[in-house]
Amino acid sequence: MADLIRATLVGSKELQRRLRKMDPEKNRRITTPALLEAMQLFLRTAAREKILPGGTGPPRPDILTSRSGALRQSLGTNFAVQLNEALRFVEGGSHLIYAAVHEITRRAFLKPALKQDLPKVPAIFLKHWRRAGEVS
Repeated sequence: MADLIRATLVGSKELQRRLRKMDPEKNRRITTPALLEAMQLFLRTAAREKILPGGTGPPRPDILTSRSGALRQSLGTNFAVQLNEALRFVEGGSHLIYAAVHEITRRAFLKPALKQDLPKVPAIFLKHWRRAGEVS
């Protein structure tokens, strides 16, 4: 992807210890949907709140405007697991070259979405841990 956010599952020593002790299949059933849900949240926020539709006229210096909707439509995710399955991560962003250009200007759209939604991520993981019966 030309522009992306990568979310890697890391955490406290206690979290790492619990994940190592957990059955690998159960671990996968918890972390995979939690990581994907978190990334989809970031991308949804970027598309709906950080890229303004209906851009006509000159670009605004402080926020990204959309003329065609192509950038918003190009946002997507990739999921990967290293061969040893010790590290699982999800990437999200756009394959369009100009997405990266916007991200390094004052009109970034992914970084502000990540900053806004990052506090919601622990609740997403907790929800998936509860579904798997790991916490009450």
